[in-house]
Amino acid sequence: ELAATLLVLGQAQMQSKGIDAAAASWEEALAIQERALGASHPDLGAILSSLAQVAFVRGDPQAAKAYLERAIEIGIAENGESHPEVAKLLGNLG
Repeated sequence: ELAATLLVLGQAQMQSKGIDAAAASWEEALAIQERALGASHPDLGAILSSLAQVAFVRGDPQAAKAYLERAIEIGIAENGESHPEVAKLLGNLG
């Protein structure tokens, strides 16, 4: 519940240009979900994608790439390479 709330909070913060606040919320959500569900659980994909967006906005393409690659790996393991969400993540990777 807390991790889901932090994910939504981060989305609201990102839209209001609170990049640092959004990143903090998403990092906390990621830590909570990793502890609760494990490092490769499918629910981590949305958080990792959000953190990639923050990294990109901050001008850190290396971090953005790392977050997206991890999200893609999780997505492929869960849904296969041809899943629309995996395709979206691959498109974000460039």
